[in-house]
Amino acid sequence: VAKAVEGSRFVNCRNQGTISLDARNYVGGITAYGEYTSYEDCQNDGLIMTVTGYAGGISGASRAPITNCRNTADITSNKVANYMAGITGLEGGGSYITGCVNTGNVTMGASYVGGIAGSGLNELGDNISYLRNCVNYGDIEAQRYAAGIMGQQRAGHNVTGSFNYGKVTVSKGYGAGIVGYAYVGDDFVSHIDSCYNYGAVTNTSTSSYVAGILGYGSGTETVTGCANWGNIVSSGDMVGGIAGSSGGTVSRCYNAAPVKGIKRGIAGIAAFGTDLVIDQCFNLDSITATGTASTYGMAAGILGYGTRPVITNCYNMGPVTAVNNAGGIMGSYFSDYKIENCYNAAPVAVTGTATAVAGNILMKAAEADEDHVISNCYYNTKAGNVYSSDSCATGVDSV
Repeated sequence: VAKAVEGSRFVNCRNQGTISLDARNYVGGITAYGEYTSYEDCQNDGLIMTVTGYAGGISGASRAPITNCRNTADITSNKVANYMAGITGLEGGGSYITGCVNTGNVTMGASYVGGIAGSGLNELGDNISYLRNCVNYGDIEAQRYAAGIMGQQRAGHNVTGSFNYGKVTVSKGYGAGIVGYAYVGDDFVSHIDSCYNYGAVTNTSTSSYVAGILGYGSGTETVTGCANWGNIVSSGDMVGGIAGSSGGTVSRCYNAAPVKGIKRGIAGIAAFGTDLVIDQCFNLDSITATGTASTYGMAAGILGYGTRPVITNCYNMGPVTAVNNAGGIMGSYFSDYKIENCYNAAPVAVTGTATAVAGNILMKAAEADEDHVISNCYYNTKAGNVYSSDSCATGVDSV
């Protein structure tokens, strides 16, 4: 169906043919566009090809519930296009996607590209849009704002209980395993809860913001109960196991894979944050910031660097290596900070000149006052590369 009228239902529908448009928006396996319709137990097995965008295995764009649907075919373009995904290119406000699976690759994307949805909107009212319990196995390739689950998450939208196993590759940053870009506005907060990434995330350019869960958050979004098991590698900066950047809250999350980037802001949990709160998080694998300039670095097990960050009840088990400014918990800072009840059990090393700075908890603590607090923090004296002159934490030889 090209355009589904309001109230239409699509149940147990299946497409196996190739669908291609040469010069117009909206192309999908079941419908090109659906306004206040619904899709249940539908499947697309045919190649979807677009030129300008809004392409999906089930619908090119939809303001509708999409439940237990599946796409097995590739979604691609003759040239790079926006709003492309395995299930729907655009999820309209007030709708939801649940129990959907994508196994097809989504390639030749420009912006807003995902394994399940390219972008998810919200009506900014009581009718909250959400994406829940979905799985992506397909590889995602785009320029930016791309992820295994949703490329762009608008204000007030929720993504929960979803898994990504596909590789995500971006050429201009803003990429992640779950959500590429989370937009916050109009006093509505976006949430990412109980999501897991197992696919490698790669940024091939010097652009910023890639991570296992959230590439870039524009404000007070929350990331809760999430984990990353995929290698994160970037030729740019702002690279995190969980978040590339956030100004909200990251809690009860962990990273279990290597994180590697260039320049600054490379970390196990969050690369950078303004007024970011990180609580009950941990990192288990290596953190590496490469490059040659003395200004490069700001690498750490938990937070690369931040402005007024608060880090509590966290620990790091992965070795941290940078040219300069490396710490077991936080790499560097721009202003106030608070670090409490944290533990670093891994070595921290800097490869720069003799003036390169590193520390067991923080690269170099400011003089303690009410705006610069490090309290009840510890480090493992047997970890190697231990900085015994570090007076802001207590060394212990066992946990």
